[in-house]
Amino acid sequence: MYYKYDDGIFAVDSHYLRKGNAAVYILRDSNSAALVETANNASLPYILDAMNELSVRKEDVEYIFITHVHLDHAGGAGSYIKEFPNARIVIHPLGAPHLIDPQRIVAAASEVYGADWVKSLYGEIIPVDRNRIIAAEDGQTINMKSRNIICLATPGHARHHMAFFDEKHSAMFTGDALGSSWPEMNAINGRWIIPSTAPMQFDPGDMHSSIDKIARFKPQKVYLTHFGLLENLSEAAEELHRDIDKYVFETEKLNGNEEKIREYLLNLYTKTASLYGIKNPREYVLNECKILLQLNPMGLEAWYRHRSERPYRKTLTFKSREFALFQN
Repeated sequence: MYYKYDDGIFAVDSHYLRKGNAAVYILRDSNSAALVETANNASLPYILDAMNELSVRKEDVEYIFITHVHLDHAGGAGSYIKEFPNARIVIHPLGAPHLIDPQRIVAAASEVYGADWVKSLYGEIIPVDRNRIIAAEDGQTINMKSRNIICLATPGHARHHMAFFDEKHSAMFTGDALGSSWPEMNAINGRWIIPSTAPMQFDPGDMHSSIDKIARFKPQKVYLTHFGLLENLSEAAEELHRDIDKYVFETEKLNGNEEKIREYLLNLYTKTASLYGIKNPREYVLNECKILLQLNPMGLEAWYRHRSERPYRKTLTFKSREFALFQN
């Protein structure tokens, strides 16, 4: 099962946590292929089945582009690289060491979710041979046989986050830099999108800058890991900017209290879901947005504790921004 887009781009549902949550992308041309993201180990059979349907050989895969090392994006990297003998993984230099030795990232995930849950969901996180990793610098171009991919540092969600721009086809793969918008969020009043402020490296100023950076490339197509094709980048970018400011404003007002932030986000998401025409909005948020309701308050609380080390300096790109925020 896969979603077919233009320009040899396909999205495969990794079935991570639920259907329609996390995509792995296949970029296919006549004599070469690449993947974007690796989800978790359990996603690999879905990718191999899709490749078989698309007549993509394992030997054709030149690169695996990973936006960052959070385990819903990179948990399957070690398993994937074993399957594709000619592939190399492309990742930010700060992320590469965590693929080579994944102990720290597993420990961090275990602290957030619990060790048993991490083990059951991800299985064994397999290290990647350093010789099969390209630590890509900001702006570096990876030359494939039939398309060039520009690597873009896009911190905010994580310091080592990258987006990848398919220059030939004006297609941007954004990981978590533009947050989450699942298929059912393409509702009657447009497509709703939620910033991802997950622990422990959320930085609102960096996230604003990364959104603007992506927008400056004017991609004709934007592909979210969570999930699929986003066609209204301009509107989505403005909504993300507004919501980041709301998050920071309320986090300051609530003195970084995680539970109060969670209650605020539950109410905000429920109101927004209702505005977008989602049926049973509160039930939808509690069931389908529960991972963001868990993680976003944690990221905001962590930012609040460390904000003196990472002062928030607003950007003024979008005139419709609603909050004039302080600077530390």
